[in-house]
Amino acid sequence: MCASAVHNLATYYFKHITVGESPTTPAALNLARHVAGCPGVFLEILKTLFEIVLFEDCGNQWSLSRPMLSLILISEEVIVETANFEFRSCFVVFLFRSSFVWQVQTKQ
Repeated sequence: MCASAVHNLATYYFKHITVGESPTTPAALNLARHVAGCPGVFLEILKTLFEIVLFEDCGNQWSLSRPMLSLILISEEVIVETANFEFRSCFVVFLFRSSFVWQVQTKQ
């Protein structure tokens, strides 16, 4: 149920704030102000979900995939450009364990 709430919130943020020109509804404006006050909140939630999938005995990993995708879409630039080795390593291990092929290209 918590994963569903995170997915709904992240999807709303992506559709109404990230993709849109500027937030127009009062709810979108309030969410944009709140996230601006805590800019790393979505990235921290994504990191926590990765840690749950990778390091804990999670019986239903499928339920975490939807919010993770939404959070990845929101944090796309940060994931690509970040120098945070811990987050990148969790991301690469997750993709490896999920049988994906991933090449990380680092800007030099």
